[in-house]
Parts: sequence; structure tokens; C-alpha cells
Amino acid sequence: MRLENSMPAGPGGGGGGQQDLKRGSASWSHYTQPGVALAIKKRGRECIVAKVVPADGELVLAVVYRHRPRLRGYISLPPAVLRRARERGARALIVRDDRQRRAWRLPLALVGVVGRRRRDGEVYIPLQAMEEIDPPSWPYVARVELLEDEEEGQQLPLLEGAGR
Repeated sequence: MRLENSMPAGPGGGGGGQQDLKRGSASWSHYTQPGVALAIKKRGRECIVAKVVPADGELVLAVVYRHRPRLRGYISLPPAVLRRARERGARALIVRDDRQRRAWRLPLALVGVVGRRRRDGEVYIPLQAMEEIDPPSWPYVARVELLEDEEEGQQLPLLEGAGR
């Protein structure tokens, strides 16, 4: 199941709306911005993991890399995020480290080749397996799509007649 929410439009430009000045009203009309943020529930709260946006002339799954001592040199993504990015037409994964002003690119078709799924269910991708590129810019997105992570909260069905 996928839920799609749009942030409310509002003044200041950050909410995804624009003021209708032609009619002199103070109403706000929603307009479509490129891209969507992908979120999952993790440890009981919603977390934005990545976004699907245009960058460098193609649609990409964009991830901002933050300092994570436990994941030094790797990124991890839930399979539901990778699948939804492909469904939305993303062709590559781009990881951007804003602190170091570095970025890496990997075609999404190769994520299954270089990435490894670990016990927590996420796919771990080594940065060294990716091509280093100039850090691209990508647009701000206001729309968030909440994905159900198939690992989170599922219970295996009981076997009928087991133990009888």
C-alpha cells in the first residue's frame, strides 16, 4: 500500500503553492513540482529516505549522504524505496555529500549487482563501487510518498494444522 500526501500550499514559497495575483485574491493554487520524496516508517516514525527528481538531464533517486560512523563508505536503502524509484522512472542512484562537496552515481540497474542485502532488510551499496561525479543540484520537493517497507511489521502466516 502506498499513501501519497502533498504538503499544503502557503505563503513563503516553501509549501508548493503560488499566489494568484491576477485576480487580486489571497488564495493559493497548488502546482506540480518536479519529483517526490520517498518516506518509510522506521522505528515508529516516518523518515524521508530519498527523493526521485530530475538531475543532470535524467530522473534519479537522490540521496544526501550524512556522516554515519557505522556506515562509513556505504549507503543503505530499503528495497521498497529502490523499487518505487524504478517504478517512477529513475535511471540512476546519485549520492551527494554536501559537507565534502562530493557525489557518486550508479545506474539503478547495477544496484542489485554491487549492493548486498543485510539482516536488517536494507540494501547496502559501497560508495567505491559508484562513479564519482561533480555534485549535481536537484529541486526542492514538497510532495511526500509514504511507502510500506515490506520488512517492517509483517508477520509470517501460521501453518495450518501445525503441531496437531
